[in-house]
Amino acid sequence: MRRSYAGAAQAAQLTTGLGGSTADRTIYCTDCSNWPTGTGGFPFFIVIDRGKATEEKILCSSRTGNVLTVYDNGVTNGRAADGTSITAHAANAVVEHCFTATDADEANAHVNASSGVHGVSGSVVGTTDTQTLTGKTISGASNTLSNIAQAAVANLTTDLASKAPINVTTNAQTGTTYTLVIGDVSKIVEMSNTSANTLTVPPNSSVAFPVGAVISVMQTNTGTTTIAAGAGVTINADVSLILSRWSMVTLIKRGTDSWSVQGGGAVPKARVASSTASSTSSVTISGASYTVYRFTGTGSITFDRAGLVDVLLVGGGGTCGGTDSTYNGAGGAGGWIEETSFYVPAAAVPVRIGAGQPGDLLQSNTLGTSEFNGLTAVGGAPGAQYNDRQPGGGACAGNRSSGIGNGAAMNYQGLVGASLRGGNAQGSQGGFGGGVADDSGNPSDPGANWGSPGSKGAGGNKRTGAANSGDGGSLTAGSTSGSSGIVLIRVGV
Repeated sequence: MRRSYAGAAQAAQLTTGLGGSTADRTIYCTDCSNWPTGTGGFPFFIVIDRGKATEEKILCSSRTGNVLTVYDNGVTNGRAADGTSITAHAANAVVEHCFTATDADEANAHVNASSGVHGVSGSVVGTTDTQTLTGKTISGASNTLSNIAQAAVANLTTDLASKAPINVTTNAQTGTTYTLVIGDVSKIVEMSNTSANTLTVPPNSSVAFPVGAVISVMQTNTGTTTIAAGAGVTINADVSLILSRWSMVTLIKRGTDSWSVQGGGAVPKARVASSTASSTSSVTISGASYTVYRFTGTGSITFDRAGLVDVLLVGGGGTCGGTDSTYNGAGGAGGWIEETSFYVPAAAVPVRIGAGQPGDLLQSNTLGTSEFNGLTAVGGAPGAQYNDRQPGGGACAGNRSSGIGNGAAMNYQGLVGASLRGGNAQGSQGGFGGGVADDSGNPSDPGANWGSPGSKGAGGNKRTGAANSGDGGSLTAGSTSGSSGIVLIRVGV
């Protein structure tokens, strides 16, 4: 038990006598102002009649003013403490606060104890002693364990060896479309199809993947896999979302409808450092964001990271054969090429815009060629001239996607039945120039995915050609020359 002590406690005297029974527990004294009070529940010792036959040491529980109360907890009574005997004491007996043999013995026992001290029932843990601890919890938040050898951790090696290896489960898909399900979390979804196929990440309202969900996607066949965002879903990626064979990416859900893609073999998106583009615009395709660089004049674009872009080239239109609509044919539209996932180097890449063929050229439209990094969209052929007596329109130079021509040969007279034919003559009128959509001169609209740049080349007389449309020259005075081409480069952001 802890006890109280006061070094400046002066001797006092009993103001009334104290009986010799354990029931006599109130002691009245003269001045005890410097004595302990028992605050905190810590008792203190006194001695009455020190050195006399009636000497008695008493354990007091408290002091109020000059009145002392003897300790008694119902089991232990403070009278006759420290080996003395209970006795009566007369008034004026000397009373002193004291240090006892009990105090000294308990302190000495504490110094030599190895357990049951400081309020601990078990053994004391020494800072430098070699001891075995049992039943202890060591908090990792406030302690650091270092330099622990594997051999010092019992059963570590055998316990690790007994753990089963972690094998990733796969989900094989062979169709051309697949939408992720909740069971795909922590799996590899394998897309195996020889045709182009699409994997869609659904919105949270359809499939509530937990934030932090991880799903890998691998293309295992010859078809390409496009990773598409469902309604309201945003996919943040620094790599291409089109996977070729044996390419793999990992999808990580970061928010309610926000996912990121980490590359695992897919070619990254190219990154633009600078360009001389005439203008730029932003488009969103299947939840993915792109910037479209629009070139209406020859220039260049510099990439500081090699990767994939999408490209649309339109060549310049051909001139018409003349303004006489009876014997002259209209000019053909400029050819066009549309390439997606087209690889570009980390370098400055020139961009050439094909010019519209002027009215005095009667040969193939070599001036109308639009070019970018090895891709070429040739200019449209001129319309037939009066002297040819063959009033067909000039041929479209062809395009890579629709199959109207092969983009190589030219038929500047627009002969009927030729592989790159212009529009047929109708009656005594000269034919329309060939267009990119068909040989009757119709234009084709590339759509909003290219920032709505307008239609790709129409043949002459199908419309009045605007600059950078690739339209062929018309049979109307003042618009006999072909229109210039355009190059659009679409880069993922």
